[in-house]
Amino acid sequence: MRSNYNILWLDDDFEDDSSFLNKNVSKTEKYLKEKGYISNITKVTNKKDALDAINSNKKIDLFLSDYNISEGDEFSGFDFLIEARKYYKQEMLLYSNQDEQQLKKYIINYLSKDSIPLEYFSKFVFKSANNLFESIKSIIDLTLIRWDELNALRGLYLSETSQLHQDAKKYIKSNISDCELRSNFNNNYKKENKNKIIDAWNGNWENDKLLDFYVSQCVLSSCKNNLFSKWDKIRNIRNGCAHVQESRDEKGENYIKLFNGSIIMESEIGKYRKELLDFVEEYYKYFPSYDNEQMKKSEVCN
Repeated sequence: MRSNYNILWLDDDFEDDSSFLNKNVSKTEKYLKEKGYISNITKVTNKKDALDAINSNKKIDLFLSDYNISEGDEFSGFDFLIEARKYYKQEMLLYSNQDEQQLKKYIINYLSKDSIPLEYFSKFVFKSANNLFESIKSIIDLTLIRWDELNALRGLYLSETSQLHQDAKKYIKSNISDCELRSNFNNNYKKENKNKIIDAWNGNWENDKLLDFYVSQCVLSSCKNNLFSKWDKIRNIRNGCAHVQESRDEKGENYIKLFNGSIIMESEIGKYRKELLDFVEEYYKYFPSYDNEQMKKSEVCN
């Protein structure tokens, strides 16, 4: 799980030790600390250094820039934004001392140029510096929500599969005889360590993690829809979720790389969530929860 939040901040007033900037830097650092993150803020005072920082660090989470950098170079205003967007695809906040209405006119006039790719203005905010920290805070909240969604998916896989596994053990113990279990096992399980697992069966299989898993496999494989193949995919994702690396691709999209090497993109969260919940629903259709069955019996008796 990530603990660092990386900000690149371009403003030539850093050279003058601006109290306005220092105050906003302090507020930003404090806010991220309250959120449980360590702030890494890189301050630069010219556009060349900003582009160098972008090219050398692919994990910048937020780029803040003064619109009115007093430099006589080839990039000015939105031209610099376009140049930076060639290499940096994440959140960007451009701020100016001018009022919001004037800033909107700048954007409209600039976008009237036919050659400007509109995608360069995604994840982009142009705001007055009057409430700079509030604008920064809003963008931070938005990016942290995206991270939280990826981490929430991990938690969902871990919790749902844990509950399902416990219910499967109860169902097997209460509804499937040893003889039927052995028959399902012999018919559906063909891997090399089969004999080792059968030997373990002579002990207390309920406390044997390896055997416990393969017993579930036997039962799920016996289902006419062969739920085990689906369960095996879900289980591999669950196991991979135990240890992940968070990063982003060249297009700027966040993703998590699972321990087993699989990658889940931010845009795929909905797909993976649906696959898990569809499987859980299908599983309980064939193998009702032991606790739910007990509740139904209790309701009938009452």
